[in-house]
Amino acid sequence: MRLDHVFICCDVGAPEADALLDAGLVEGSRNTHPGQGSENRRVFFEVGFIELFWISNPAEAQSPQSLPTRLWPRWRDRRAGACPFAIILSASADANALPPFKAWQYQPNYFPKPVHFAEGTEITEPEIIYLPWKTDWQSVSQPKEHTAPLREIRSVGFGLPNVSKLSSAAQRLSAEGFVSYYESTSYEMTLGFLASSRCRFDLRPTLPLILEGAPE
Repeated sequence: MRLDHVFICCDVGAPEADALLDAGLVEGSRNTHPGQGSENRRVFFEVGFIELFWISNPAEAQSPQSLPTRLWPRWRDRRAGACPFAIILSASADANALPPFKAWQYQPNYFPKPVHFAEGTEITEPEIIYLPWKTDWQSVSQPKEHTAPLREIRSVGFGLPNVSKLSSAAQRLSAEGFVSYYESTSYEMTLGFLASSRCRFDLRPTLPLILEGAPE
């Protein structure tokens, strides 16, 4: 597997994106998700992207097809105990490769094939989603040149109020080095970047996000 992107649940329209722009990042294209009732704003890098996610159509988000994803309660309760994050992984080489954890398949209207949601994750930990195809980041036609010296997402860390009851899927990702979990008084995400110079951007409290960059 490899990292594809991360998402953060935000207010409608994601005004929190201003914190990323103020840090010297350039916004890419936005997306709507037909049938799922959600929209996003995105910032792309040479590897990976940050997705700011919100529900724009609660009825669609609560449809029989979409409700099992828990995107609706995760977004609705983001200030009432639900973890506002997800990590999205993709196949590193072979198309249609299965994820290394138990998962169920979800077929959104806007994807040509099903994606996999990890089974057994709690609403108090990040959602884990797997895409059974490889992302060719060199061909992704999005702005990736930023004033901030951040180039590639290299690591993902999640600060959680309780890391003692992580799902088996989360424990597997941690053991294999895809993600780290640490104790925090509130939900936060720390992204480590390959960067042209050492830097750090703490976007709290606007976004529960810390960006840390370092050269190789």
